[in-house]
Amino acid sequence: MDSTPTTTEGEESPPEQPDSVDPPDTGSRRRTRPLPAPEGVPPRVYFAGLLGPLLLMAGLGVQMVLAGVVLMPTADQPDNLTPYGRFLYIADRDLQIFAVSTIVAILLAVASVRIYSRRFDTGAEPAAIGRRLVVQAAAALAAVLVSLAGFLWAREYVKDGSDIPGVYLLFAGALAAVTVILTLLPPPRRTGPGGSQWERLAGSSGEPVAVRLKLSPLDLAVPVILVLLIYVPDWRQLAGRFFYEESLFHWDFFSMAPALAFAHGKALGTDAYSMYGVGWPMLFGGLTRWVPLSYGRMIQIGSIYACVYLTGVYALLRLLTRRSALAALGVAVILLQLFLWQSSAVIWRFASLTMMRWPFDVWCFIAVLLFWRTGRRIWALAAGAAVGMALLFATDTGLYLAAALTFYWLATLRLSTGKRKHLVDAALSVVVAFVVLIAGLLVASRGGLFTLEFVEGWLQAILEFGGGFAQLPMATAPNAVTVAAFALLFFCYLTLIGWSLARLVHNRASHFEVFNGFLAVYGLLMLVHFVGRSGDYTPFHLWIPLALVAVNLAGRFWDYAEPGLAGRGMAPSRRWIAQALPFVGVAVAVGLFALLGPRSMLRQPIADYPSLASKLAGAGEPDGLCLIEQPKDLCGLPAQQEPTVNHVRAVAARLASIVDQ
Repeated sequence: MDSTPTTTEGEESPPEQPDSVDPPDTGSRRRTRPLPAPEGVPPRVYFAGLLGPLLLMAGLGVQMVLAGVVLMPTADQPDNLTPYGRFLYIADRDLQIFAVSTIVAILLAVASVRIYSRRFDTGAEPAAIGRRLVVQAAAALAAVLVSLAGFLWAREYVKDGSDIPGVYLLFAGALAAVTVILTLLPPPRRTGPGGSQWERLAGSSGEPVAVRLKLSPLDLAVPVILVLLIYVPDWRQLAGRFFYEESLFHWDFFSMAPALAFAHGKALGTDAYSMYGVGWPMLFGGLTRWVPLSYGRMIQIGSIYACVYLTGVYALLRLLTRRSALAALGVAVILLQLFLWQSSAVIWRFASLTMMRWPFDVWCFIAVLLFWRTGRRIWALAAGAAVGMALLFATDTGLYLAAALTFYWLATLRLSTGKRKHLVDAALSVVVAFVVLIAGLLVASRGGLFTLEFVEGWLQAILEFGGGFAQLPMATAPNAVTVAAFALLFFCYLTLIGWSLARLVHNRASHFEVFNGFLAVYGLLMLVHFVGRSGDYTPFHLWIPLALVAVNLAGRFWDYAEPGLAGRGMAPSRRWIAQALPFVGVAVAVGLFALLGPRSMLRQPIADYPSLASKLAGAGEPDGLCLIEQPKDLCGLPAQQEPTVNHVRAVAARLASIVDQ
């Protein structure tokens, strides 16, 4: 297909050739045996009809998870647990159900693609294909909603400890059967002359030409706004608040305890338990050479990095869509979710629910995007380095990112005309990730990397928590809004992955579709966090990959619509309205999130967050008492805590004198 160069005001397009939607025939098609796209049928018409079965199979995946988590009984607890271990251990099997349902749904999606390809009638009327798509899409969405309603009804029996009524099993089976039958609807037949509207929609659609971006006022304004909204100036007072609420239990496990151990020469993973990863403890422990280690300082660094991370999200969306306003709206959607889902008014109470838990994914996304646009090997190496750092700083999310990048390398191998160069780039990316990981682990282990004791200690949290410790069953823990959000995310990610695979097996995929599939694979794996611990405080970060894909699709829609509007001779005012549609779409999404989120108003969550903006507005935390004076930390404690404060200070002074001796 031909590509239509697109530029926007203030941007110049260099003389570069765009990526081709249909990769050149290099002889690999005979070896990979792609599915044939019917001749004489506009590709968009053919693939539009294919979208219906993919939506139905994604809906079937949602049905399998929701039915499985209420029907599958929990496993018996091991006999050798302590009383506290029995309190923590819940073998809910949710992770296994989620994994099996995901694999089955993707396999069925690929099977439905092959069935559709074989049964497609090349004489079918395009309008009939469109009607079939509408029916199947509506059926898929209805099936998801009906299965969600059935799940919410059936889980009340789980909460009460009663047996699930047999009628629910019949209901779930009948719904799944109807979904499969609708997927196998006979292909539409030609009933009259072809629809001209569908023919026009099936015009050429190639990859957009890469552009050289010019500086926009939003490129400077967005980072400033992020600092005003996210940076925490009263970090000492916030640390004191968390101490008063929960004795900083979560920060101890996330970084403080392993950071103290590492700063005192202990090896992480063997001498000290590091629950989430070794990167943050090493960073905070290393900083003790220059600044005292304190809870407040860690919160401050975390809030600074959150500003940097969200600026990276804006940069990614700016590169993807080339439109600063659309990129800014994408960041606004993510900020909206952050404020709506924050727990205990401030997300920093749980560091594991902030950007510190997935710190390098956005930089990997940017590197992959630049590799797609330029083909330069340096960006493949940068993507590998980001994965290596992700594995160091948060092992579980690093594994998800590594799996998603593997999907990208395998998928783009099918697109590449230079297979040897692509294999070398992918292999070097893996090597760099491995080198970065090994180097970091050598430092963390104090040279004891190649011992079974260290490997078991490093992976202990993943193995234990994946086995049932401290899990929250989906059938009992989250509220209806949270479960609905999970169902929507799961449905969208499965659909995006299915679409990417469908285009790949036809050898019709573009880098644009593979990149969206790459983000969807990562988002799908991130759902493991919610499935394992189905609390109402977890969904914030699960929306980020979907928000990136949504803005990317909005930018692509604009690319397609703009040349057509100009070619029709539309008046400038009407053309401006049409070009504003992506913004309207994102604004509607923001409004829906605000209405359907756990809080109907945004003013209170934003005001509760101790940001720089609220500080400037005079809403900062009171000084109060500080539990620690050297370094000054854990401040803002009420006056009635003065006896406790004096006691802790006396103990700290005595410990300091012992250390001096």
